[in-house]
Amino acid sequence: MGYNNNRVGYQEALLGSRSVIKKDNFALIPHDGLVKNTIPGFENVDVSILGSPRLGAGFVDYIATFQKGGKHTGFGGEGIETLVYVIAGKLEVTDGKETDVLEAGGYAYYPASVIMKDHEAAKRPGQPDRSLHVQEALPTTGRPRGPQGSRQQKRPGRHRIRRHEGRLVMGLLANR
Repeated sequence: MGYNNNRVGYQEALLGSRSVIKKDNFALIPHDGLVKNTIPGFENVDVSILGSPRLGAGFVDYIATFQKGGKHTGFGGEGIETLVYVIAGKLEVTDGKETDVLEAGGYAYYPASVIMKDHEAAKRPGQPDRSLHVQEALPTTGRPRGPQGSRQQKRPGRHRIRRHEGRLVMGLLANR
């Protein structure tokens, strides 16, 4: 069942696309395979989990569709880096001190210990706001980070707001 495209039931075509999940390797989830999840802190937002440590990833990523009045009450925290990338629409993000409105192709990065809050901004009729949320938990020094090794220190710096092409952001995620 795919809530995103309202297709439910079994595939009709012999070579129809289906979700494929290979733990500790990859997950391929077409629109038909997206499942609407209930995630604490998301209000009036359709959320699908795309990757998580239970699948073998060293991070958690969600795709979120903000409905009218949709918001998230706090993302990130101690030991957790957060990145949000706007796929379509506009999203307002804040760390409690600075507030920015991101449009499609924009992203915001928040280092560990900073709480990010976001909500839909400037709603356009019939156009949901979609974003990709990525969190990475940073283990304490010396603890393994998964099959790839361990991370010895947190990355310093403050949050960054950038408005670039999607391929740059996806490259950033791929190199993590």
